[in-house]
Amino acid sequence: MKRFLFNLFIAAGFSLLFALAEWGVTGETAFSQWALDFAVLLLLTFFRGWQMLLALWIILETIQLSFFSYFRRFADATDMKLFFSHISETLESLFALLHLFLTPFAMGIAGLSALFLIRRLPCVRWRDSRWKKGAVFSFFLLIMFNMNPAFRLGVSLVQALLPVKETGTATTDIPSFHAPLHEANLSIFLVIGESLPCSSFVLERFREAGMPARCIVSGATNTDVSVPLLLCGIDDPRHLKEAKSANLFYLASQNGMKTVFISMQSPKALQYINPYLCRGCLDTYVATPRTKLPPDYDDKLVGYLKSGTDRPVFMVMQMIGEHSPYIYFPGPKSDNPAQNYKKAVDYTVSVLERMLHVLRERKRPWLFLFTSDHGEFSGEKGRFGHNTFDPRIYRVPMILASNVALPEAIGEIACHRDLYRLIRTMMGYEKAYRPHGGPCIVNGTMQDRQDGFIEVPRG
Repeated sequence: MKRFLFNLFIAAGFSLLFALAEWGVTGETAFSQWALDFAVLLLLTFFRGWQMLLALWIILETIQLSFFSYFRRFADATDMKLFFSHISETLESLFALLHLFLTPFAMGIAGLSALFLIRRLPCVRWRDSRWKKGAVFSFFLLIMFNMNPAFRLGVSLVQALLPVKETGTATTDIPSFHAPLHEANLSIFLVIGESLPCSSFVLERFREAGMPARCIVSGATNTDVSVPLLLCGIDDPRHLKEAKSANLFYLASQNGMKTVFISMQSPKALQYINPYLCRGCLDTYVATPRTKLPPDYDDKLVGYLKSGTDRPVFMVMQMIGEHSPYIYFPGPKSDNPAQNYKKAVDYTVSVLERMLHVLRERKRPWLFLFTSDHGEFSGEKGRFGHNTFDPRIYRVPMILASNVALPEAIGEIACHRDLYRLIRTMMGYEKAYRPHGGPCIVNGTMQDRQDGFIEVPRG
């Protein structure tokens, strides 16, 4: 009887701890979920090694609720793959936005501390009873039903190790290579922003700065997929290796243009983009170490525009802009991440203003294009981050400016692939510019397309 009461106390205490933590993070908790947790914990305490299983449960619950605190959704297999492949960026955001994770961290510390104290009690050394098989069955039954947030994460970890079937199908029309129709007669400057959505706030800031922007659709929900697709002009990341002859750096070099890629992001952050930059075609490649103090910010890009050249140049400049944790701007930072994000947007606008000021002093023909790799949640309804099929993520701003006449059809640009076609045309590879037509394709976060894609109507 004593053992049953002890186990009852343990099950009630930890299930209540989980329920309070889930309520504190998600704002809701179901009685049925609490009852299931209580029942499984009660049976689990009759199982040899239950302390270790409970510790694993607490850790998984802490991670899952921390993920929810940032993204306002629970993690899936794709999120687990991204975590392990971008662990340094994840930890950077974690430490900078630590206050967002106070509730799950407090639950984890309290749970593990209580478990440590309980293990020192003499009663936990009681021999296991005939309930052992029932406890094992109920433990794995919970995993099978996949109801508890902690075990959803456990299932996601397993799924991350297994191949995932692609969602839907789509055809990819890789632009064919042919000799340029004429020599390049202007320099092209493509600036790729970071984590900048086409929100009303962003559009208003551009309008106030005299740089009217409009919304287009990005090719993917994260940088690793979006940037290579933009440079190669295709919809399906699985065909990136086949699209070398369509790469804008390759086309520019074949037409005698100087080719430059400058990124304010670190070499490690570029590891998934580098294979698709046509490094052999680049005259200049620059990445920015994060270890430098004081750090370089995006205004350093303005200096590269001032360097002259005796031939047309195709220059791609990748900003760090609004990258999480939203601290890449000079001056004091706030404890409020949403406030920091707005300051980062203001700083990005000021940098683009300075870029255009430099270009407008050039006498030679030029074309300036700005867009973002993807959007970002920056505190709207408690959400942060990207990596999800949401208009806030795949709708991004676009700015065009030039000192030469542009094709009338630029008003029909609806997505990154249309922007690629414009650049290809202005390089001298097409007689006239025309959009590719059809819906815009938005890919997920994986270059192997394991997390699928969606179609977004044009316009």
